[in-house]
Amino acid sequence: MKDPMQTLLQDLEAVLEDERQALTRGDVPALSGLVARKQAAIERLGHTGEPPGANAPQDTLARLRRKAQRNQDLMDHALRGLRDVAARLDKHERPDRPLETYDSGGRRQALGDAGGGSIERRA
Repeated sequence: MKDPMQTLLQDLEAVLEDERQALTRGDVPALSGLVARKQAAIERLGHTGEPPGANAPQDTLARLRRKAQRNQDLMDHALRGLRDVAARLDKHERPDRPLETYDSGGRRQALGDAGGGSIERRA
């Protein structure tokens, strides 16, 4: 008969793998469903009557930690990318702000706010 703790750890590992795949595909709907699965797996580990991982091999726990950290890193990068895209879109949606550049001395200067000229913004 299979050890219940081993089964729970395998379930958690499967969820972490599914989460990695969803993150690399950019599958947001799948990620939202995986949150509930991951929480349920962690809660089941907490209800075993033992400290989580007490009877688990250290190599299994280390592998789970690495996978969880990898997924967290992927999530952080995805969020950073989404924020960058949102910022770029915001800049292009606000043509009322002057275009800022730098002069040969490295000083910031705004173009287009003096005089009647216009600047065409291209993406």
